[in-house]
Amino acid sequence: MQRWKKELTVRERMGVSQDLFAAYLGVTRGLYSMYEADIRELPHEAHMKNIALVILLQKETAPTQNYVDAEQEVDEKIARLLARRLRVIEVKLLKAQMEMETMKTRQQQCLTAMLAVSHLLPNIPAGEEGKGDRLALELIEALAKQKLRSCGAKAQALLQLKIDLMQFEINRLVEMMK
Repeated sequence: MQRWKKELTVRERMGVSQDLFAAYLGVTRGLYSMYEADIRELPHEAHMKNIALVILLQKETAPTQNYVDAEQEVDEKIARLLARRLRVIEVKLLKAQMEMETMKTRQQQCLTAMLAVSHLLPNIPAGEEGKGDRLALELIEALAKQKLRSCGAKAQALLQLKIDLMQFEINRLVEMMK
């Protein structure tokens, strides 16, 4: 992999941590760390941002002022990126929490339907006269069982894990923004 030799020093010269610089570039800290270790390439967009910083820091007109301007610009961009990422995750978290509530409501409705069917089935007359009602109730029961499986414990556990991970990322972003 061939990189600009100045890319590694840009982050160091600016005194920015890998976390913040990776957030500015729009990649994970792990990917950026592997990039600095010359193990992985940056995605094109992140690479272009990195090159733009190199060029910005190499301007000859006023080296000290360029550094200060670039540092302020990077700080502002990082703050905007972190705030945007935080908003995106908060929206996703809200959607996941709503999905969890919907799943719990659907589960309760299925259990209620199954309970109602179990109380109604014994009261339907046997033979041809109650055949249509019996089939309708059995169909309702089968559909309720199928829906209940789709919002069972495993699905809820996976969704809760997703919610927990988003809350963790929100906390991490808030810490980074301080």
